[in-house]
Amino acid sequence: MKISFLSLGIFLAVGLQAQSDYMEPEGTPDLGDPCCIADGIPRTTEQMLERRGIQLTVQAVVNALLDPRQVVRSLAAAKLAQDKEKDAIPAIVEAFSRETAAGTREFMADALASLGEAQGFETLRGMCSAGDSPRMLKLAAVRSLIRLHDESCVDSLLGLMHAEESSPPWTPARDSTLNAELSEFSVYQFHQLSESQVNEIRNIAARCLAGRSAEVRLTAARVLAKFGDAASIPLLRKAIDAEQDSFNRPRMLDALTALQDKYN
Repeated sequence: MKISFLSLGIFLAVGLQAQSDYMEPEGTPDLGDPCCIADGIPRTTEQMLERRGIQLTVQAVVNALLDPRQVVRSLAAAKLAQDKEKDAIPAIVEAFSRETAAGTREFMADALASLGEAQGFETLRGMCSAGDSPRMLKLAAVRSLIRLHDESCVDSLLGLMHAEESSPPWTPARDSTLNAELSEFSVYQFHQLSESQVNEIRNIAARCLAGRSAEVRLTAARVLAKFGDAASIPLLRKAIDAEQDSFNRPRMLDALTALQDKYN
C-alpha cells in the first residue's frame, strides 16, 4: 500500500498530538528520574526534596516554594500540605500568584485546598472545567478534588473517560490513563452522585470489561462491584469466563460475588 507524504504527515501529526496530550504538566515530578524513583518504587516527598539539596526544616521548605526548579517548588508545596503547615498558607498563596508552570500551579492549588483554603478548591475546579486545560492537568486536578471529597469534578472525569474510550487503541498511554481514571471510582467513596452519573459510570465500566489491558478489565470489575446493578451480573460473569489473565480471574470473581451479594 502506498502512503502519500500528506497522509504520512497527518499520521505523524496525530501521533505527536496524542503524545503531547499524555505529557505530564510542567513541574510534575518525573518518575523516570532517579531522584523520584528507586527500584521501581516512587521515593517519598522528603526523599525527593533531600536529593535535590533541600533541607526539611519548615523554613527551608517554605523558601523552596521560590526555588528556580519547577519540580522543587511542586514538592515544597506538597510537603507543606502533607505536614499541615497552616502558617505557610500566605507563603504558598504568594508563590502561587507568581507561578507559571501549569503542573506546579496544580500542586500549589492542591496544597491550599488540602489546608482548607477556598482559593485552592476554586483553582482546581477551574482546571477541571476549563475546556483548554491539558488532559493530564485536568486529570491531576480531578484526582486532587476527589481525594479531598469534592465531587464537583465528576462530570469532568466522565468526560475524560469518554475521550479516552474514543481515542485510537494505539494511542500512547491510552489504557494506563483510562485505568487511572476508572480507578478513582474504585478507590474512593462517593456520596453525591446523581442517578445519571451512576448509570454513566456503570456503562463505562461494562465496556471496559472488554478492554485490551488486563488492569483495565480488573478495575472495571471492581467498579461494577460498587456501582453495578442486577443487569451487570451476567455481563461480569461473561467477562470472567473470557478472562485469560490468571491474576485477574480470581479477583474478578471476588467482584462478582460482592455484586451478587447486593442482590440476594
